[in-house]
Amino acid sequence: MREGDEALALVGGSTTESVILLTNKGSAYNVRINDVPQSTGHGTPVQQLFKFKDGERLVAAVGTDARVMPEFGMPKPELGEEYEEPYPHFLAVTRSGMALRFTLWPHREVSTTRGRMFGKLREGDEFVAVFKVYAEDDVCALTRSGRLLCCTAQEVSLLSGPGLGVVLVKLDDGDEVAGAFPGSVTVEVEKATGGSMKVGSGAVKPTARGGKGAELWKRGAVKKITLPEPTLPDLEASEAAKKQSKKA
Repeated sequence: MREGDEALALVGGSTTESVILLTNKGSAYNVRINDVPQSTGHGTPVQQLFKFKDGERLVAAVGTDARVMPEFGMPKPELGEEYEEPYPHFLAVTRSGMALRFTLWPHREVSTTRGRMFGKLREGDEFVAVFKVYAEDDVCALTRSGRLLCCTAQEVSLLSGPGLGVVLVKLDDGDEVAGAFPGSVTVEVEKATGGSMKVGSGAVKPTARGGKGAELWKRGAVKKITLPEPTLPDLEASEAAKKQSKKA
């Protein structure tokens, strides 16, 4: 890794499957695993594979192999069904506190170098997090000033196309969303004034979206949010579980 860099995701899958790369500008890029150049050292800059906009960077990556994304092993839903429960969706949160849910089905196929849009942004805004959720899951957003809001994913609008979404957390002047994560995840928060703390959905009581959230501390801003390290996908275990499920 180059200094200051870190692993964002570990994606497993057959070489005939794809990786969907999601960016802070609201674009989804799909590349077949076999088309990712084999390399050593620092690897290949993703900008060599796609036409990124100025300031565009990755915020999430997910594979299409059914062993890591079981829904892609099912028949493709009829038009509109992919927006219904119990299909899992992806939830995206912006720096200004907006959020939206969307389905990955439109991004299943290999894209052009310009990608496909999954969400829209107001001028000066960007997506800070994108992650998989089910309707009953809790989602959390932590602001730079240390306010935490958690609510159910179902409160966030599920869009049939790229849109602005709804207000997830209301921000005070000068504040911003420092990060967002599933409620099942515990993150480590480093404060600008020194020290760190573990934060998860249990830190506050889930509320309705659109509020200001609960204050975790009186003074000091969030310097860095560290998510749990990516885990290596166990494709063999997933395949065995799939076969066992068919037998049952």
